Amino acid sequence: MTGPETISPPRYPGFAAIERLADATGIMQHSRHSVPDPDHGYCVDDNARALILMHRRTDLPDAVHDPWVAVFANFVGRAWNPERGRFRNFMSFEGAWLEEEGSDDSSGRALWSLGATAAEARGPALRAWGAQLFEEAAGPMLGVRSPRAMAFCMLGATAAGNGDIALEFAHRLARLVSTQARPGWTWFEPVLAYDNCRLPEALLRAGLMLQRNDLIDIGLETLAWIAAKQTAPAGHFRAVGSESFGRAYGEPARFDQQPLEAQATVEACAAAFAATGDAGWIARARTAFAWFHGANDGGVALCDPASGECYDGLTPTGANLNRGAESVLAYQLAAIAMARLDGADAAA
Repeated sequence: MTGPETISPPRYPGFAAIERLADATGIMQHSRHSVPDPDHGYCVDDNARALILMHRRTDLPDAVHDPWVAVFANFVGRAWNPERGRFRNFMSFEGAWLEEEGSDDSSGRALWSLGATAAEARGPALRAWGAQLFEEAAGPMLGVRSPRAMAFCMLGATAAGNGDIALEFAHRLARLVSTQARPGWTWFEPVLAYDNCRLPEALLRAGLMLQRNDLIDIGLETLAWIAAKQTAPAGHFRAVGSESFGRAYGEPARFDQQPLEAQATVEACAAAFAATGDAGWIARARTAFAWFHGANDGGVALCDPASGECYDGLTPTGANLNRGAESVLAYQLAAIAMARLDGADAAA
């Protein structure tokens, strides 16, 4: 990977990392170093992320883009189980589903990818497919209880223009803040977990869509709180470590730090900038994005802009040298979001 001084990647990372991990079935979950690990097969979580990425890789020619977007859309579509009202998550390398329904969080992420498809896909046929399947799945998904699943559904709903879904879950998340917050803890739960910034981001996106300043205010307050928790004393980004998951009202552990936390922070800061026009949120996003390039507790670069690769996180002894789908996709999506923010900042 490149050295810590490399903070300004090209507008689009290389696409080779995606092609390394994906085949005609979908994108595989894990790698051992740079070699895909078929023992862990595929999951809808990662294929939903990959589907969203394809809509945002506007640099790719149709000859590259179209076959891959079809693979990832097909995986998400096959994952939908109308009898259960949820998406299946895990599939073996041989192509057999390993469950009839996945977690609420994985189902919420799949719904999000459909909303993004309805709004962002290149062609009208794929946008229509995404919109139709989103509407079919959205009603049953109202039964989810996980705060992150709610946030993922809201992000899909705001992309697809479904105000009813966005408002229902926005009310639920707002109630969680009012019941779980206490002095020094302005958050939706008594614990910190993964993809934390998606919760305030969802409220910000819903507030923008619905023109609800009260939702925007809660989103900004909670995002400012978690952003402070993710700032090291030296000022660099410090993702909430996985060792702190499930520890009630505790300070975040330093390790292991995961790429999707930096990605979620960049994209939540983009939502905050859209809501406020405050360039301070762009500065926060840059700090989070610089984590990929070595501005982190280890001083080690985790990504390679030329290939689009990303290591699986930061441990007490350095980078986790595996390069799985979640990490690669987190880096690539963060890079595109950061490029868009830099463009907005330059235009201001």
